[in-house]
Amino acid sequence: MPDYMQEVLGDLVALHNDARRNKWLWKAEPLVRSELLSQYAQDWANKMAVNGRLTHSSMSDIMKLGYTAVAENIAYGQKSPEEVMDTWMNSSGHKKNILNSKFNAIGCGLSLSSNGRPYWCVCFGKV
Repeated sequence: MPDYMQEVLGDLVALHNDARRNKWLWKAEPLVRSELLSQYAQDWANKMAVNGRLTHSSMSDIMKLGYTAVAENIAYGQKSPEEVMDTWMNSSGHKKNILNSKFNAIGCGLSLSSNGRPYWCVCFGKV
């Protein structure tokens, strides 16, 4: 993965933690980047980009990584971490995953399709 993509994914983790820190009623602890979730999210983003299809992975497959609770946000077409976060924060289900205080781990993936369309995957877990 190119260095700039690692930086983009680091920015995406920071944006998730900013959103959790700025909750109105109660604060959620920061998410810690998990190598296992990151690899899973990257593999899934790659699969979506290759297939040119936005689809969720299997939550049971994510749980097999050792998590007791999991969730996933996916998207395509957004050109920046800020743009994809804006999309997710304006969707009640995606926002609920981001702000859910039971999650303590995160992994992010980003892949470009053959025509340059970004595919995003973020996996959340509770250890």
